[in-house]
Amino acid sequence: MKTDKILFFLFSLFFILAGMVFNLPTGNAKTLKIALVLWRGETDGEKGFKDGLNELGYSAEYEIFNGEQDIGKLVYQIRKEIRYENYDYIYSFGTTVSLKVKQCLETKRINIPQIFNLPANPVKTGIVKSMDGSGGNLAGTASGVSIRLQILNALKTHQIKKMGIFFNPIEPQSQVFQESLMEIGKEMGFEVVSLRTASSAVALESNLSKLISQSLDVDSVYLPQDGFLISNASLIAEALIKARLVSVGANRKLVEAGITIGTLPSYYKLGRLAAEVVNRHQQGEKIEEIPVLVDEAPQLLINMTTVKKLGLSIPEDLFTESVIVY
Repeated sequence: MKTDKILFFLFSLFFILAGMVFNLPTGNAKTLKIALVLWRGETDGEKGFKDGLNELGYSAEYEIFNGEQDIGKLVYQIRKEIRYENYDYIYSFGTTVSLKVKQCLETKRINIPQIFNLPANPVKTGIVKSMDGSGGNLAGTASGVSIRLQILNALKTHQIKKMGIFFNPIEPQSQVFQESLMEIGKEMGFEVVSLRTASSAVALESNLSKLISQSLDVDSVYLPQDGFLISNASLIAEALIKARLVSVGANRKLVEAGITIGTLPSYYKLGRLAAEVVNRHQQGEKIEEIPVLVDEAPQLLINMTTVKKLGLSIPEDLFTESVIVY
């Protein structure tokens, strides 16, 4: 009887251990080699991606290709510097980078999966055919926060009659932001004024001067997710406060720098979701069938320093559901 119990225990232990081994991610079998193609250096998105892969049990080696917000440099890296045959995946950050990487892979007929992270609207910008699946050799995440929700939250702090938007005509994502804002403006009864700023310090300073002098007649300003605007966030926020304008930002760093309010996804969380895409592909899912993943619980950020400087009255219920930054 005692021998039977021992044998039963040993058989049970064997099956438990076997199950643990067979359920380990296939990524443990080798070290994944991943090229990180970036626009403005590493962000929390890449940190989340690396942490996510590590926690899923994958060993990975990364090589960074940073465009440094220079489209010429980015294109040269994508076309000439990246030795695609050395990698298991090509990770791309944002809309511009993801589009350029996709175009290069398709043109050169390179059969390496692309993992994109953080485009605002990958369908409208042509990165994927559908949020339900790319239809190609790529998959990834999207920021996923509708401009409608951003504006609805902003309207809780300030009435909007005429909203300016910083618009970069050479950025596909910027065009999508402007078109979407104009549609929402028609629906909600406010006018949208385009402030053309094509990654030019001169154009940016000119627009800011017009806003301060009130030669541009707007009562609020929308800042889309744009690397150039993010790099100049403090300058822009300071000018908009001086102009006494409520501002809505589509990026966390914009609000942290002094933009009034933003309803935003977590870059870190999206990075972890991008790691989950890799895991699903490694587990056998067809990459073209993996849906685009989004942050289902975006945060409402309010810059309290800016709110006080503008003398805004924030509804109590807005405080309870928001993250306050200073």
